Amino acid sequence: MQYLYQCQEHGIIERHFPLGKAPDKVVCPQCGRAARRAYTVPGVVYKGSGWASKDGGKDRLWRDVE
Repeated sequence: MQYLYQCQEHGIIERHFPLGKAPDKVVCPQCGRAARRAYTVPGVVYKGSGWASKDGGKDRLWRDVE
């Protein structure tokens, strides 16, 4: 899995580690300083017509559930 690290002097560094095995810091290959892990928002992809249009919504009321 790809992880991103931020070096204060050289910017973003990409490293690959097994899922859940990435350290909090790595060594910057250019300056040798510690680069801290950069936490990013995961990408979300919605496919199809959407779950909300099929799983209830305004057409299904609580009185219909037994």
